Amino acid sequence: TIFPYDQLYASIQYAMLSESSSLGNNATKLAISGIQQLLQQQRQQTVQSQQKPKPISIPTPYGKVPVNTALLLSSSWIPSHPSTRMITAVIDSTTNLLGLPPFAPLILTIDNIPRQWYDTKKNNNNNMTYNYERLADLEEYTNRLFQKYLLPSSNSLHRKIHILPSLKHMHIAGSVMKGLQLLEVHYPTAEYLYYLQHDFCFIQPIDHATLVDIFSKYYPEKVNYVRFPYYSKYKSHSHKRGRLPPICGNE
Repeated sequence: TIFPYDQLYASIQYAMLSESSSLGNNATKLAISGIQQLLQQQRQQTVQSQQKPKPISIPTPYGKVPVNTALLLSSSWIPSHPSTRMITAVIDSTTNLLGLPPFAPLILTIDNIPRQWYDTKKNNNNNMTYNYERLADLEEYTNRLFQKYLLPSSNSLHRKIHILPSLKHMHIAGSVMKGLQLLEVHYPTAEYLYYLQHDFCFIQPIDHATLVDIFSKYYPEKVNYVRFPYYSKYKSHSHKRGRLPPICGNE
Protein backbone atom coordinates (compact mmCIF):
# COMPACT_ATOMS: atom_id res chain seq x y z
CA THR A 1 0.00 0.00 0.00
CA ILE A 2 1.23 3.52 -0.76
CA PHE A 3 0.12 6.32 1.57
CA PRO A 4 0.63 10.04 1.93
CA TYR A 5 2.46 10.34 5.23
CA ASP A 6 -0.21 11.90 7.44
CA GLN A 7 -2.90 9.50 6.21
CA LEU A 8 -0.87 6.55 7.54
CA TYR A 9 -0.88 8.02 11.05
CA ALA A 10 -4.67 8.14 10.97
CA SER A 11 -4.79 4.52 9.78
CA ILE A 12 -2.46 3.32 12.55
CA GLN A 13 -4.53 5.12 15.16
CA TYR A 14 -7.71 3.47 13.87
CA ALA A 15 -6.08 0.02 13.88
CA MET A 16 -4.90 0.37 17.46
CA LEU A 17 -8.31 1.63 18.56
CA SER A 18 -9.85 -1.46 16.99
CA GLU A 19 -7.39 -3.71 18.87
CA SER A 20 -8.21 -1.93 22.10
CA SER A 21 -11.96 -2.36 21.74
CA SER A 22 -11.66 -6.06 20.98
CA LEU A 23 -8.95 -7.01 23.46
CA GLY A 24 -9.48 -4.49 26.24
CA ASN A 25 -5.71 -4.24 26.61
CA ASN A 26 -4.67 -1.46 29.03
CA ALA A 27 -1.19 -1.28 27.52
CA THR A 28 -2.71 -0.75 24.08
CA LYS A 29 -4.96 1.99 25.45
CA LEU A 30 -1.92 3.74 26.91
CA ALA A 31 -0.16 3.41 23.57
CA ILE A 32 -3.17 4.98 21.83
CA SER A 33 -3.14 7.84 24.31
CA GLY A 34 0.54 8.41 23.58
CA ILE A 35 -0.07 8.38 19.84
CA GLN A 36 -2.94 10.84 20.22
CA GLN A 37 -0.67 13.22 22.15
CA LEU A 38 2.05 12.82 19.53
CA LEU A 39 -0.40 13.58 16.72
CA GLN A 40 -1.68 16.65 18.57
CA GLN A 41 1.85 17.95 19.09
CA GLN A 42 2.68 17.40 15.43
CA ARG A 43 -0.43 19.31 14.33
CA GLN A 44 0.48 22.22 16.61
CA GLN A 45 4.04 22.26 15.28
CA THR A 46 2.75 22.24 11.71
CA VAL A 47 0.47 25.20 12.39
CA GLN A 48 3.17 27.16 14.22
CA SER A 49 5.88 26.54 11.66
CA GLN A 50 5.45 27.90 8.15
CA GLN A 51 8.79 26.55 6.96
CA LYS A 52 9.11 23.17 5.36
CA PRO A 53 12.10 21.03 6.40
CA LYS A 54 15.12 21.32 4.18
CA PRO A 55 15.10 18.52 1.60
CA ILE A 56 17.54 15.73 2.28
CA SER A 57 19.58 15.21 -0.86
CA ILE A 58 21.30 11.99 -1.82
CA PRO A 59 24.37 12.07 -4.11
CA THR A 60 23.67 10.12 -7.31
CA PRO A 61 25.27 9.90 -10.77
CA TYR A 62 22.69 12.54 -11.76
CA GLY A 63 23.61 14.96 -8.99
CA LYS A 64 21.96 15.45 -5.60
CA VAL A 65 18.32 14.36 -5.58
CA PRO A 66 15.87 15.03 -2.69
CA VAL A 67 14.26 12.03 -0.97
CA ASN A 68 10.46 12.20 -1.27
CA THR A 69 9.56 8.48 -1.16
CA ALA A 70 10.45 5.73 1.29
CA LEU A 71 9.53 2.07 1.78
CA LEU A 72 8.52 0.39 5.04
CA LEU A 73 8.64 -3.42 5.20
CA SER A 74 7.39 -5.25 8.29
CA SER A 75 8.35 -8.81 9.18
CA SER A 76 7.87 -11.26 12.04
CA TRP A 77 8.56 -14.90 12.84
CA ILE A 78 7.42 -17.43 10.24
CA PRO A 79 8.14 -21.19 9.96
CA SER A 80 10.69 -20.73 7.15
CA HIS A 81 13.07 -18.74 9.39
CA PRO A 82 16.01 -18.37 9.56
CA SER A 83 15.82 -18.41 5.76
CA THR A 84 15.72 -14.93 4.21
CA ARG A 85 14.62 -16.16 0.79
CA MET A 86 11.07 -14.86 1.09
CA ILE A 87 11.86 -11.36 2.32
CA THR A 88 14.71 -11.07 -0.19
CA ALA A 89 12.18 -11.81 -2.95
CA VAL A 90 9.95 -9.02 -1.61
CA ILE A 91 12.83 -6.53 -1.51
CA ASP A 92 14.01 -7.50 -4.99
CA SER A 93 10.45 -7.14 -6.32
CA THR A 94 10.56 -3.39 -5.60
CA THR A 95 12.35 -3.10 -8.95
CA ASN A 96 8.81 -3.40 -10.36
CA LEU A 97 8.10 0.10 -9.00
CA LEU A 98 8.99 1.86 -12.22
CA GLY A 99 10.39 5.33 -11.64
CA LEU A 100 11.14 4.79 -7.96
CA PRO A 101 14.64 6.18 -7.33
CA PRO A 102 17.11 3.42 -6.40
CA PHE A 103 18.26 5.54 -3.44
CA ALA A 104 14.79 5.59 -1.83
CA PRO A 105 15.39 4.27 1.72
CA LEU A 106 13.78 1.07 2.96
CA ILE A 107 12.96 0.55 6.65
CA LEU A 108 12.78 -3.15 7.56
CA THR A 109 11.19 -3.90 10.93
CA ILE A 110 11.48 -7.29 12.68
CA ASP A 111 8.83 -7.93 15.31
CA ASN A 112 9.60 -10.11 18.30
CA ILE A 113 7.72 -13.22 19.43
CA PRO A 114 4.58 -12.57 21.57
CA ARG A 115 5.27 -12.62 25.28
CA GLN A 116 2.39 -15.01 25.99
CA TRP A 117 4.25 -17.72 24.07
CA TYR A 118 6.59 -17.88 27.08
CA ASP A 119 3.83 -18.01 29.67
CA THR A 120 4.56 -21.17 31.70
CA LYS A 121 0.95 -21.23 32.93
CA LYS A 122 -0.34 -21.64 29.38
CA ASN A 123 2.45 -23.68 27.79
CA ASN A 124 3.89 -27.05 28.65
CA ASN A 125 7.62 -27.79 28.54
CA ASN A 126 7.52 -29.02 24.95
CA ASN A 127 5.90 -25.82 23.73
CA MET A 128 8.34 -23.72 25.72
CA THR A 129 11.28 -25.50 24.08
CA TYR A 130 9.73 -24.96 20.66
CA ASN A 131 9.20 -21.25 21.36
CA TYR A 132 12.84 -20.77 22.34
CA GLU A 133 13.79 -22.46 19.08
CA ARG A 134 11.62 -19.93 17.29
CA LEU A 135 13.45 -17.12 19.04
CA ALA A 136 16.82 -18.61 18.03
CA ASP A 137 15.64 -18.80 14.41
CA LEU A 138 14.46 -15.19 14.54
CA GLU A 139 17.86 -14.11 15.89
CA GLU A 140 19.68 -15.95 13.10
CA TYR A 141 17.26 -14.45 10.56
CA THR A 142 18.10 -10.97 11.87
CA ASN A 143 21.84 -11.64 11.69
CA ARG A 144 21.54 -12.80 8.09
CA LEU A 145 19.65 -9.66 7.14
CA PHE A 146 22.34 -7.48 8.74
CA GLN A 147 25.03 -9.38 6.85
CA LYS A 148 23.14 -9.03 3.59
CA TYR A 149 21.91 -5.44 3.79
CA LEU A 150 24.08 -3.57 6.29
CA LEU A 151 25.78 -1.54 3.55
CA PRO A 152 24.07 -0.27 0.36
CA SER A 153 26.94 -1.69 -1.69
CA SER A 154 26.30 -5.16 -0.25
CA ASN A 155 22.89 -5.61 -1.90
CA SER A 156 22.09 -5.87 -5.58
CA LEU A 157 19.70 -2.89 -5.49
CA HIS A 158 22.28 -0.61 -3.83
CA ARG A 159 19.38 0.67 -1.75
CA LYS A 160 19.92 2.00 1.76
CA ILE A 161 18.15 -0.50 4.04
CA HIS A 162 17.68 0.23 7.73
CA ILE A 163 16.99 -2.89 9.84
CA LEU A 164 15.01 -2.33 13.05
CA PRO A 165 14.67 -5.42 15.28
CA SER A 166 12.33 -5.16 18.28
CA LEU A 167 13.10 -6.35 21.80
CA LYS A 168 9.40 -6.85 22.48
CA HIS A 169 6.31 -7.87 20.56
CA MET A 170 4.82 -4.73 18.98
CA HIS A 171 2.26 -6.10 16.52
CA ILE A 172 2.07 -4.64 13.01
CA ALA A 173 0.83 -1.24 14.19
CA GLY A 174 3.67 -0.80 16.69
CA SER A 175 6.27 -1.92 14.14
CA VAL A 176 4.98 0.55 11.56
CA MET A 177 4.98 3.38 14.10
CA LYS A 178 8.58 2.54 15.03
CA GLY A 179 9.59 2.77 11.39
CA LEU A 180 7.73 6.06 10.93
CA GLN A 181 9.56 7.59 13.88
CA LEU A 182 12.90 6.79 12.26
CA LEU A 183 11.72 8.26 8.95
CA GLU A 184 10.61 11.49 10.67
CA VAL A 185 14.06 12.05 12.12
CA HIS A 186 16.28 11.00 9.22
CA TYR A 187 14.06 11.54 6.16
CA PRO A 188 11.70 14.41 7.12
CA THR A 189 11.00 15.34 3.51
CA ALA A 190 9.54 11.93 2.60
CA GLU A 191 6.04 12.63 1.26
CA TYR A 192 5.09 9.12 0.13
CA LEU A 193 5.48 5.74 1.73
CA TYR A 194 5.10 2.21 0.39
CA TYR A 195 4.06 -0.20 3.13
CA LEU A 196 5.03 -3.82 2.40
CA GLN A 197 4.80 -7.12 4.27
CA HIS A 198 7.37 -9.90 4.26
CA ASP A 199 5.19 -12.41 2.38
CA PHE A 200 3.75 -10.36 -0.49
CA CYS A 201 5.83 -9.09 -3.37
CA PHE A 202 5.16 -7.14 -6.56
CA ILE A 203 4.68 -9.51 -9.50
CA GLN A 204 4.06 -6.94 -12.24
CA PRO A 205 5.26 -3.40 -13.04
CA ILE A 206 3.77 -0.46 -11.11
CA ASP A 207 4.16 3.09 -12.44
CA HIS A 208 5.49 4.95 -9.40
CA ALA A 209 5.69 8.29 -11.22
CA THR A 210 2.01 8.09 -12.19
CA LEU A 211 1.00 7.32 -8.59
CA VAL A 212 2.88 10.37 -7.32
CA ASP A 213 1.24 12.48 -10.02
CA ILE A 214 -2.22 11.24 -8.96
CA PHE A 215 -1.55 12.16 -5.32
CA SER A 216 -0.25 15.59 -6.25
CA LYS A 217 -3.47 16.30 -8.16
CA TYR A 218 -6.18 14.57 -6.13
CA TYR A 219 -4.99 14.20 -2.50
CA PRO A 220 -6.85 14.45 -0.16
CA GLU A 221 -10.12 15.36 -1.88
CA LYS A 222 -10.40 12.22 -4.02
CA VAL A 223 -7.46 9.95 -3.20
CA ASN A 224 -6.14 9.10 0.27
CA TYR A 225 -4.13 5.97 -0.49
CA VAL A 226 -3.65 3.27 -3.12
CA ARG A 227 -3.90 -0.37 -2.12
CA PHE A 228 -2.40 -3.08 -4.29
CA PRO A 229 -4.63 -6.18 -4.55
CA TYR A 230 -3.25 -9.48 -3.26
CA TYR A 231 -5.91 -11.80 -4.67
CA SER A 232 -4.66 -13.43 -7.84
CA LYS A 233 -4.52 -16.64 -9.85
CA TYR A 234 -2.47 -18.09 -6.97
CA LYS A 235 -5.49 -18.00 -4.65
CA SER A 236 -5.99 -21.20 -2.70
CA HIS A 237 -9.01 -22.56 -0.83
CA SER A 238 -6.71 -23.42 2.07
CA HIS A 239 -5.64 -19.80 2.56
CA LYS A 240 -8.28 -17.07 2.51
CA ARG A 241 -5.67 -14.44 1.61
CA GLY A 242 -4.45 -16.44 -1.37
CA ARG A 243 -1.30 -18.37 -2.12
CA LEU A 244 1.92 -16.51 -2.59
CA PRO A 245 3.36 -16.05 -6.08
CA PRO A 246 6.10 -18.60 -6.93
CA ILE A 247 8.81 -15.94 -6.54
CA CYS A 248 8.00 -15.72 -2.82
CA GLY A 249 7.61 -19.44 -2.20
CA ASN A 250 4.81 -20.92 -0.13
CA GLU A 251 6.49 -21.70 3.18
